[in-house]
Order: sequence, then structure tokens, then C-alpha cells
Amino acid sequence: MRIKNVIAILFAFAGFGLAEYDVVGLSLTREKDNTVVEVLTSGPTDIKTAKLTKPDRLLIDLIGGVHRLKTDGLPALPPGIVVDIRSAQNQAKPAPITRIVLVLAEPVGEVSVENGPRSGKVFIPTPGYPEFTTWSIGRETPAKQTKPEPVVAPKPEPPVADTGAAKPPSVTPKDTTLVDTTLTIIHSDDTTRPGASFIRPLVKYGGRQYHDPFIVAKPTIEQKFGEEAIPVVEGLKLVGIVKGQNGDPLAVLQDRNGWGYIMGVADSVADGVVGAITDSTVRFDITEFGITRPVTLELPKEATKR
Repeated sequence: MRIKNVIAILFAFAGFGLAEYDVVGLSLTREKDNTVVEVLTSGPTDIKTAKLTKPDRLLIDLIGGVHRLKTDGLPALPPGIVVDIRSAQNQAKPAPITRIVLVLAEPVGEVSVENGPRSGKVFIPTPGYPEFTTWSIGRETPAKQTKPEPVVAPKPEPPVADTGAAKPPSVTPKDTTLVDTTLTIIHSDDTTRPGASFIRPLVKYGGRQYHDPFIVAKPTIEQKFGEEAIPVVEGLKLVGIVKGQNGDPLAVLQDRNGWGYIMGVADSVADGVVGAITDSTVRFDITEFGITRPVTLELPKEATKR
């Protein structure tokens, strides 16, 4: 608790005398052996960082920044070191501070900061992590406020003055009795004209990029040709434990289609990472709907006897 208070005090004193600016965008990209966090702003940035543990987190404070980022309905994060992102206005006075919290899959080395006139970057060293497409969010869209239209009261009609004029003569109603007549049906010779038909409008549904809580997770995943496959834990079977070049244990797994995988600790799987590997088990930490659950696979007894 004392460390957190010291960090907050240092960030607060660093903000005096700086011009305010809006924080309007956030993105994650992969550059060589680094995961780059870029923050888009409306003015020059002053970024301070700090690390916390249990769980591992990286704090990014923008001194003088006014929080304008979107907070609801964020797109799903790509597989990598960052497993969750939160942002908020950490301080409003005397100097505003926007805080971005990155929840990490494991501890990382020393990060570096690059401030700019309209953006700032934080470089997180992540050697060995897979490539991923750029992830980004923009600013929060303000709700439109519609002004109610004023109700105009009808003008009162002026009273009709009695001029003494003669009333119009009454009209005798016409006789509406039906008379039997002969009807002639005329058939048209034009039989090639298409008749009118009802055109049903085309309706398209665009789903959001986060998981639907009412859909059961599928044991398979679609994979494009040429891309590195990401295994699904529910379809894997542990077939062996071997040692890597540095002596660390590696899990040998096989999916339902017969594909094999050799994975170490912190390797990515669908919705999670490899948490731990023992002589006979491998544990996955799977995050679904904001909750992390462990999934353990055991080596068959026939394999352990060998």
C-alpha cells in the first residue's frame, strides 16, 4: 500500500504546470521483440510508468491527460502479453491524470517510453511472443441530446357573426337503390407482363467482437491456410513431457484432428496460456467472460509407466 501511495504522489507532483490535453486513442502493435502501446492525444504527452504484482500489471499515467477513451464494448485482445486493459480519469485536480492499466500474462523486463507532440509510446519487451494484428480503440461517442419541439397552441377561431343571410336550399338525397345490370368481363391479351410481388428487405446482423454469453464454446476453431494454428484446450490430449534445450519441461499435445503441438510455459492457446508443466501434467489458465479458470491435462498412466 505504501508503494502505491508513493507512486501516486510522484505522478501528482509531476503534473503541475503542464498543459491539459485529451486522450483520444489507444492501440497495441508488434514491433520486432516489443509489444508497443501507443496513446493518441491532442497535445504533447508526459508519460510515467510503474509496475505492480499479484497480478502482474503495468500502469501508464498520462500527466495532464483528460480521459476521452471508450470504456464499453471493447474489441477482444489479441493473444500476447496483455490479457486485459482498463482506463479511467485517475485524477482531475490540480492536474488531470489519465491512467491506463495493462494486466500482463507474466512479469516483463524494463519498459521504455517515447513522448511525442500528438502521441506517446510505451515499449514492452516480449521476445518469443507471436505476431498479431493491430488492436485499437477510439474516443467515447457522446450521446446525442434531442431538444423537444415546442407545442404550438392552435389559434382560437373568431366567432361567426349572424349576417341574417338566407340559408342555402336543402339538397334532396339521390336514390341509391341498386339496379340489375349485365356485366361484361374483358380479358386482357397481355399475358407476358410480370405481376407485382412483395420484395422482402435484406437484413444483415453485425455481431460484436466479444463473446456472446449465451453461446457455448466450440471445441474447434477456424484457421486460415499458412497461419500458425492456435490450439483449443478442450480438444487437446497430453501425450508426453520432454525437456527443452534449456532444461525446462515441454508438453507434447495432440488435438482431435491428429495435429501435434509442443508447448512451454506462457505459450498461447485459445482464450488463455500455458500456466505450469510438471512431470505428468500441464495446466492451462483459460480466461472466459472476465473469469480465469484452470484446466489441467494429465499424462495417461501407460505413458508414465514407461
